Amino acid sequence: MSGLLDAYAPVTGEAVVHHLRLLAARLEGKRVVHVNSTRVGGGVAEILAKMIPLMQELGLQVDWEVITGESDFYQCTKSFHNALQGDPVEIPRHLYQAYEATNQRNAERLRPLLEKADFVFIHDPQPAMFLKLCPNRRGKWIWRCHIDLSRPFRPVWKYMESQVAGYDASIFSLSSYARSLPHTQHLYGLPKTCQP
Repeated sequence: MSGLLDAYAPVTGEAVVHHLRLLAARLEGKRVVHVNSTRVGGGVAEILAKMIPLMQELGLQVDWEVITGESDFYQCTKSFHNALQGDPVEIPRHLYQAYEATNQRNAERLRPLLEKADFVFIHDPQPAMFLKLCPNRRGKWIWRCHIDLSRPFRPVWKYMESQVAGYDASIFSLSSYARSLPHTQHLYGLPKTCQP
């Protein structure tokens, strides 16, 4: 069988590609949904543009959904990003309201797909509220944080923590970027259960 994964074999080695195929066989046919805030531009979009075709080649049914919002929503989430990386950013209440209203609109649009999925990956703060807005979910929900949370501005982290604590798991790029959450965290690809 030849495909995109085989193009990686000269770099990763044939054994790695074979191992990925073995792992994926257990998940064949599972519905996976990724949600983020941009289709192009930025690191998350670049990752998903490469990862989704590979997941599909491995036999998973994968959707990639992008949320939309107005300027106040993006101003709020930009402030989230800066505050979560340590800047003492005070976010006005009207921006939080725009964030919450935008999540509600997008979740309503995507709810039928999200609640039926076997796995939902929510990328970064932008759609983080979705978990609370999909009460009839059947699958596992994972918050994929691409941000360095090692020293967040505390008031903003407390708000975001209230949105993501209920997820089934979180994934962080580096262990030093992670915050303690009451669910399994994956760091460097290895599970680590953190206590609240």
